Amino acid sequence: MSMSFSFNFKLKSHPDKLLYEHLKNVGELSREIVLGKEIKNKDIYSEIAYLIGIAHDFAKATTYFQDVLEKRITKTEKAHHGMLSSIFGYYLVSEYIKSKKLDGFNEIPLVAWIVILKHHGDIQDLLGREVEKLKDLDIVETQIEDIKRNSMEELKEIYEDISSINVDLEGFFGKFGETVKKIESEGESFVFSKNIDNYFLIFDFIFLFNSAGCGQAGCLRNRNREFAEEEGYSF
Repeated sequence: MSMSFSFNFKLKSHPDKLLYEHLKNVGELSREIVLGKEIKNKDIYSEIAYLIGIAHDFAKATTYFQDVLEKRITKTEKAHHGMLSSIFGYYLVSEYIKSKKLDGFNEIPLVAWIVILKHHGDIQDLLGREVEKLKDLDIVETQIEDIKRNSMEELKEIYEDISSINVDLEGFFGKFGETVKKIESEGESFVFSKNIDNYFLIFDFIFLFNSAGCGQAGCLRNRNREFAEEEGYSF
């Protein structure tokens, strides 16, 4: 797809970078990294990596994040973007697997959720309290309403341009509660699962994803985290 030059993109991911550019670049770098590996199902995993990349900062579209980034307001929990972005990533990967009728990949959407949620957090406890947090999503629901009021059209333009699958934002928001229940159920099953392959896959994706993100944001994980967050560099 080609960029819609008729649309004036305004949302930012970082002080000097448009959200459109950041999502597209991280997605493309993630895809390229996987395509450069000798692995089974490379084409499938490269597309999943791309979808994770273009979803990972979805919730930076809220006015709360944009206002903190531009220093119009001080920090607020409503600016946190990890949970909503991770649920959106779950949705994108689910839609891809469904559209391609990929048997044997049913646990991958949950992997995408974990990767986005934990890629710049504590990976020692991959699920921990994250599933429990899904029971109280008042802030996330506030973020959704904010996006509907303020950023919906730009997000539609972004994903119409960069997504390799059809992205129905109204459908995503309309089935949000249903999607969360699926993640809760699958997450609880995952905790008791003995499938070690999924854990290795999560670590592989997190390493890959951080490599792609590092290329886009100057390896900020090697700098002081608090300083990076204050400057708006969180990916």
